[in-house]
Amino acid sequence: MNKRIHYGMRQARAIGLIIALYLFWGTTAISLAQSPRNYIYLFDCTSSMKMGKKPIWVPAKNALKETIRLQAPQPNTKFSIVAFKDELVVPNSNVITFDGATFNEDTISEIEALLDNAINGPQKWTNIVSALEKGFGLCNPAMENRIYLFTDGKHNRPGSGSVEECIRAWCNNHTKGSRLFYVMMTEAAVDGKVMECLDACEDGFAVKCRDGFIPQIADIGSHITASIYELDREYAISFSEPGYLPVNVECDDPIFDVVLVGGGAADYKINMRFKSKDGLPPKGLSSKLQKLRPGGDYDFMLSVKSADNKYFIANPDVSVTMIDRPPRKLQLFDGKSESINFPKAEWYDKFLWSKVAEEDTMVIDFKPLFESRDKRSAIEFSFQETNKNPADYTLTYNGRHLSPGEEIVIRQQDTAAKLALVFNHDAKGGKRVFTLTPERVINLDMINNGSAKEYPSIAVNTSYNRCWNPLKTRLFWVLVIIIAVLIIWLLILKPMMFPKIDVALLQITGDSVYERKRIKGYRQIVLSSRRHSQNPVSQILTGKIMYIKNDAFTSDVCIERSNKKSVRFYVSNPWGIIPTSVRINEKAKLRNSNTSKEYTVEIF
Repeated sequence: MNKRIHYGMRQARAIGLIIALYLFWGTTAISLAQSPRNYIYLFDCTSSMKMGKKPIWVPAKNALKETIRLQAPQPNTKFSIVAFKDELVVPNSNVITFDGATFNEDTISEIEALLDNAINGPQKWTNIVSALEKGFGLCNPAMENRIYLFTDGKHNRPGSGSVEECIRAWCNNHTKGSRLFYVMMTEAAVDGKVMECLDACEDGFAVKCRDGFIPQIADIGSHITASIYELDREYAISFSEPGYLPVNVECDDPIFDVVLVGGGAADYKINMRFKSKDGLPPKGLSSKLQKLRPGGDYDFMLSVKSADNKYFIANPDVSVTMIDRPPRKLQLFDGKSESINFPKAEWYDKFLWSKVAEEDTMVIDFKPLFESRDKRSAIEFSFQETNKNPADYTLTYNGRHLSPGEEIVIRQQDTAAKLALVFNHDAKGGKRVFTLTPERVINLDMINNGSAKEYPSIAVNTSYNRCWNPLKTRLFWVLVIIIAVLIIWLLILKPMMFPKIDVALLQITGDSVYERKRIKGYRQIVLSSRRHSQNPVSQILTGKIMYIKNDAFTSDVCIERSNKKSVRFYVSNPWGIIPTSVRINEKAKLRNSNTSKEYTVEIF
């Protein structure tokens, strides 16, 4: 399959380059949101980026930061920024990695500092091989990897191997759904050998710019499986851009014509129909195809091109497999290809009389519905976590335990296809993202009405939390409420309802009675002939009471705070007091009406 390299013809700043790539891949992540995306940016930080009549360093940096700012809100995204120049091995200090969910303005500052620090200091060569090796090492097999290398020059570091060898090794061993974009930002970066190598790599693309300008890049699906018995239906390929974009479809096949539906791309797809140029019915087409391709499917090519000069489709060639039988179909997940979102899984240990929790089991029901006469029809999936953690969960498929890395096989004869996940009790907590990746499609033409070859990976989102036993939680909150009530009582209500006495001394004299007590800080003074005591709880909750025992006080006399400089007496028969409120350095007369005895009360 030949790739087409677009040559921009207009003057523009390098900012157009990276923004264009954002518009492509950012929207792709939205349209293919079921696949976790790993963005890896390899950024040239050699001194030539600051040279020339129109240096591209500052606008390129700003555009890169804005690109990431717009990409980060997309779900299940991870970013790595690699600043490279002439080192044989890119230092870890020249790499920053972060999740889209944690992106903020501080991250922007980190990117700025990373690039500025890298471009400063001595440098002699441009080592693109070390950058590619670092980028390939950052790929995640459980995610769709998008690797972008931006350079304004050619690789020239002695003793580091060749760019072509590095790219070929990746092309022969990269994970499904990964792609490499080699962006030549200036004419000085154009390398014929590298372009030839990328042209031979199915998932490698060269983008050549002039004067720092490229149009917006779009991406489309690369394969369609159609049947001569279903030519009246619409076939769709994916398209990366939102909204509507006019496109043209070219096909020079001698048997089939292609009819574009709707005149362009819309809703992230391009719809088209096929028809026989001779108007033959299925039986006639079958006979004709058998003569051309006895016992095999009929393959031909079509090309999709943008009708808008501002857009360029990076992979315009689409292969079509036309089969002369009813297609072997499989429907999964009720025909949907979206992310699977589970509620969070929780587990707690036993506490007191409350039992341990039963494990939350997350069940992925593939709901396979085969429409195939071929009993061998099947599909194999791998199940991996996007973060490279040790497996801390248990997997079963239809009740059978799965070992780590063991593939899930869905066959036509299966009556059920349920994958169950149970986290270990000590599993890592927080958000967890897994990927169901189709590894092998066996004797199937279509899955969910799309080409079986193009069926995407599916993200499985959940979280795990080892939490408190509900009984412990309830008791904890009861304790919190009690403590809160106590704090409110002791700091606010108690001083209002049971104020402390502020005057220092109380003195009572008369008829052989002499009592002189320091009463400051008590909430109440009780004169009584009986022995009283106050329990500690009452002291804490209401304040201390001073009991003064004297046989003269046959009935209790109570003294409490009136204001900061006075106290008030509360008496009952046979006692009387004048005045009832006594200020500092004042006297009052306390009289017993039964015995006619009087006592002088003084406050100091």
